Amino acid sequence: MFRACDDHFQPPAVHLPRWPHRHCIEIRVGWRREVHLKYTDWAIGNFVERARTKPWFDNTLFIFVADHTHKGRGRQELPPENYHIPMVIYAPLHVQPGRVDTLASQIDVAPTLLGLLNFSYRSKFFGHDILREGRQHPRAFMANYMTVGYYEQGRIVELKPNGRTRVVDPLTGRETADDALAKELIDDAISYYQVASRAYRRGELRNR
Repeated sequence: MFRACDDHFQPPAVHLPRWPHRHCIEIRVGWRREVHLKYTDWAIGNFVERARTKPWFDNTLFIFVADHTHKGRGRQELPPENYHIPMVIYAPLHVQPGRVDTLASQIDVAPTLLGLLNFSYRSKFFGHDILREGRQHPRAFMANYMTVGYYEQGRIVELKPNGRTRVVDPLTGRETADDALAKELIDDAISYYQVASRAYRRGELRNR
């Protein structure tokens, strides 16, 4: 996995002389995040090209996924465009080119990978195989420093400190009607996070 273009640190051009010098100009005169994008693009391409020369390349499955966008911060709102990240699966001899638009989350990466490898295992994952199961239940999880969210059926549930909840329209950011669907989605969101937290605290997610 490769880190997303983010603003955790300055691009390491000085420390990685292999990075072509022509990409460093923007460090002095341009937008810092654009430099991160250029470095990430170069690093992934360079990695794949070097891997292509290895004997294990043809039988290797590569997955590139971002951790977050440069806007995935804040304390209150959870606009979905701030959490829209890429995931690329690359194995030329085993995976046909295509695009999957199913709503999914990072917790689905591992189950999808193991599904592609045809592994049989007893799952403790909260995610699911995007390619086999994702279309049956499209949903996504989001969070910032103060709010955790759950995105399903065109609505976002925001779970805030002190037990406060809000259901909003992802396009407008406005609260939706307090109807049966809103109540159901709030219950689902709370269940996901509470069950995961309890299982973690009790050690139920450890391999035994």
